[in-house]
Amino acid sequence: RSRRRGGRALPHPLGEEPRGPDAIPLMRLVVQAQKEAAQAGVYLAYCRMAETDAAVLRLEMPQTGLVQQVYSESDQLEQLFPAILVYYSPALLQSLGATHADEALQILAEVYRQARAMWPAGSAASGQTVTIRIDAIKDATVEFIQGVYTHGEGWFLTRLNDLEGVVERRHLRAIQQSTAQPQVLLAFWRPRSAEGPAARLSCQ
Repeated sequence: RSRRRGGRALPHPLGEEPRGPDAIPLMRLVVQAQKEAAQAGVYLAYCRMAETDAAVLRLEMPQTGLVQQVYSESDQLEQLFPAILVYYSPALLQSLGATHADEALQILAEVYRQARAMWPAGSAASGQTVTIRIDAIKDATVEFIQGVYTHGEGWFLTRLNDLEGVVERRHLRAIQQSTAQPQVLLAFWRPRSAEGPAARLSCQ
C-alpha cells in the first residue's frame, strides 16, 4: 500500500500488499511490529525463514477462533479449534524485529507448534481460543533467551488449564520432579541456517 506526503502517494517501503497463503501471517506480523525498522526486519525474516516454521505460521495465524469467520486470503484453509493466541507477540516483535527478526519468528513458530501439539484441533473446541502468555520473554534479548539453555535450565510451555498456557523458565531438575501440569521444552536455540530458507516471497 502507499503512504501520503504533501498530498501525493508514496510507495510503501515493504512493497505491495501481499496475496496468497502467506498474506495473513505476514500482514499480522508486520502490523504487530509497528515501528518501520522492526517491520522491515520482520518482513525480510519471513521471506527467508525455514519452510517448517513458515508452514506453522501460515496455518495458525489466520485462525480467527470464530466459527465460519475466515480471511478472504485464507478461505481455503481449514478452520482449527481451538485457535491459538500468543499474548505479547507484538511486544516480542517490537523488541527484536529490527535486529533479531529471524530469531523472533522462529520463537513464535515454536510456540505455535508446541501449543498445537498440547491443544490438538478437535470439534469439541469449536469457537474457542487458547491464550499462550509469553510475558517472560517479551522484552528479553536473544542472548538471554538462548543463554538459559547453557545453565541447566530451559524455556517450557506449561498448560495451565483448558484455555490457558504460559512460557516459563524452569530448571531441568524441577521439570523431572513435577508432574502436576503438562509441560514441553521449547527449542528456542535452533540456528536459522539449520533448515535452509523457504524463499516463498520476493523480498526486493
